[in-house]
Amino acid sequence: MSVETASSRRAPHNASFIELFTGLEGEAPPAGSFMHICLEVPDLEAAVAELRAKGVEASAPYLGSDNSWQSWITDPDGNLIDDGQRPLVYLHGGYDGIFSRIEEALHGAGKREAQGFSYSFERSMTYPELGVDAVLDRTVDEGKGKINVGFQNLMGIMDSLKMCKFPFAATRMEDLLVWINGVTGWDMDGGELMAAGERLFNLKKLFNMACGLTARDDTLPERILREPRGSGGSADTLPDLESQLREYYAEREWSEEGIPLPSKIASLGLEEFLHQTDEESGPLFHERK
Repeated sequence: MSVETASSRRAPHNASFIELFTGLEGEAPPAGSFMHICLEVPDLEAAVAELRAKGVEASAPYLGSDNSWQSWITDPDGNLIDDGQRPLVYLHGGYDGIFSRIEEALHGAGKREAQGFSYSFERSMTYPELGVDAVLDRTVDEGKGKINVGFQNLMGIMDSLKMCKFPFAATRMEDLLVWINGVTGWDMDGGELMAAGERLFNLKKLFNMACGLTARDDTLPERILREPRGSGGSADTLPDLESQLREYYAEREWSEEGIPLPSKIASLGLEEFLHQTDEESGPLFHERK
């Protein structure tokens, strides 16, 4: 059955969530109040073997469209249950490539999965308006930090508009401008739109600095940085996070320590927050307890 995701609710620990689906207009709803239940397991092959040993019919594990390994069973009442195992990098918001590593490392800029949706451009998507004319090489570090800036700014706009990120490849900047200007009566252009996204992202950065986050937090677990996956599209590729961050900070007009430069803050009209970048009074420079 064709469905579209209506909404999702993530648990406080940020590992589990419930997705609510709505069918297409005119479709008969599925029997029951839900489509299926997904249970995450640490070792899918072992789980399938155990289920089969107990007489449960479990499908052979396969890699689903969401890049997670899946096996399906049916409970005594006929309800579908998906046993799933997510790859290591997927747990950190990425897929096969290294593009999203810098995105996930930026705790001090407001960490969240798919912050810029950047991993999509190492798989199949393009976005010429922001410099991605062809699918990017997932094994290359150069250019990833720079390109990430534009997409994080754009995603900040989409977040503010309460738009789902998933269909954004089919939603161009000109579409956003038509909708925003049509609803508000403004005459905003593309430059103003991206400037608003940049202002949002830098304001979020300043807030996190006030909470005590520093460049030391712009990192990833050692395993992600040092341990090759051993399989998949980038089996032996590891990200050079330091070079990506240097490129990213420079493109953002932040210092080498990941601090927005006063000139950047002023250009965005955020002068009232300049004290956050001051070595004498900014909480960023206070040792965390």
